[in-house]
Amino acid sequence: MQCLLVINFLMLSAYGQIINKNVHQQVIFHSHNLQIKTYLTLFNTQEAANRTEKFIFMVDPNMSDYRIFFKSYNTNLPLSYRKLDDYNIPDVDAFEVDLNQTATSDHIYQIDINTFYFNQIKSVKKLNDDKHVAVFHKNLHYYSPYSTFNFTKKFIYNNVFGDVEYSHQPDEETMLHIKYTSLFVPAFSYELVSISYVTDEVFFEIENLERTIEVSHFGFIIIQDKIRLANKGSKMVGHFSPYQDLRLNSLRAVVPRSARNFVFFDHLGKINTWKIEKNEDLNFFIYKIRTPLYGNWKSEYTIGYELPTEECLFYQKNYEYEISIPILDSVFVGINIRKAKVNIIIPAMSEILFVKTPDYFRFDGVQNDYSRFPITGRTSLLFSGTNILKEDIANITVTYKFNTLYLLKVPSLLITQIYLGFCGAIFLLRLNTDFNKL
Repeated sequence: MQCLLVINFLMLSAYGQIINKNVHQQVIFHSHNLQIKTYLTLFNTQEAANRTEKFIFMVDPNMSDYRIFFKSYNTNLPLSYRKLDDYNIPDVDAFEVDLNQTATSDHIYQIDINTFYFNQIKSVKKLNDDKHVAVFHKNLHYYSPYSTFNFTKKFIYNNVFGDVEYSHQPDEETMLHIKYTSLFVPAFSYELVSISYVTDEVFFEIENLERTIEVSHFGFIIIQDKIRLANKGSKMVGHFSPYQDLRLNSLRAVVPRSARNFVFFDHLGKINTWKIEKNEDLNFFIYKIRTPLYGNWKSEYTIGYELPTEECLFYQKNYEYEISIPILDSVFVGINIRKAKVNIIIPAMSEILFVKTPDYFRFDGVQNDYSRFPITGRTSLLFSGTNILKEDIANITVTYKFNTLYLLKVPSLLITQIYLGFCGAIFLLRLNTDFNKL
């Protein structure tokens, strides 16, 4: 505690006399993940001439696997920030946020903070039907190096059956949420609260997704997704039946309206139990897996389809082409992706001119792909990302230079090999190896 007081004194000296004037939080349960929306009003008592336009935001202790977004409440523009790697509190991540765009007056700042936490709700018990008991066990207060006034925290949940059990009596309770309020919360306040409820939400998660996009100049683009799907729910006890819980063996994916020639595989082979449900803007690819995916079970699936080239590939000038295509689809509706790798394969002998990726993906480099053309190979661009959200799914743009005469390279090599093979066969057939006749 003395260490925290010393850190608090040093931070007040460095960042001015900041207090949290109003803090309103909404904790939204999404299956086994959390979304915390924080509306924060800061008050800086330091004189304007000596004021530092920055503040420190802390993630709750022992919270990992998260994504965080800061923006100004007034302008709705993102705020610049950096992670403090040299922070002295163990198991706590801290960020320094720029306040220049958030001032509403000489002393008041308003900020919106949106944080996504992964795997924070645990399924502890499977019930006899398709329901299970889920438990949230985290900090009740707002963890901050500054004192907080007028604090409210609302927990919002969906698909809850029966009564919700909690370790701290809430100030307000309805069928959809419980709410806690406090007039004053000290700095570095940490108190665990437990919330237990019965739900029928399935704790699905895509542990790994590998997408391959094969660009072709002959009328179609091939897309293939290899998915490792896991159920993070509680372990099943006793016997099971493939017909016990139909929600565990039917999945929905969002695909483009122009997609065609679908294929669906698992580790045993091709599965034909799928259908397309058309909507105004999107198509839903609905398919049934062979066996239900119960708690702590995993399985791997492959989804493939084709897209018309004219929708994604555009000719620019001087043999320059631009491909613009979604880096990912909503492979499973409402399921987050922990790790993703994307491989875009363009024709051989292409010269890459420009690459633009979505914000939360990184470009890992270029290599040659020999899967279909083992002689020459093709140019392959590699991308990767972790903890992918729906907001991260955007178009990726690659501009490359490719002379269409290079399309004749592979056929010419193949014809040359066949021709040399015939010449070799004729030579061997006409070769006289009977030396006795010489």
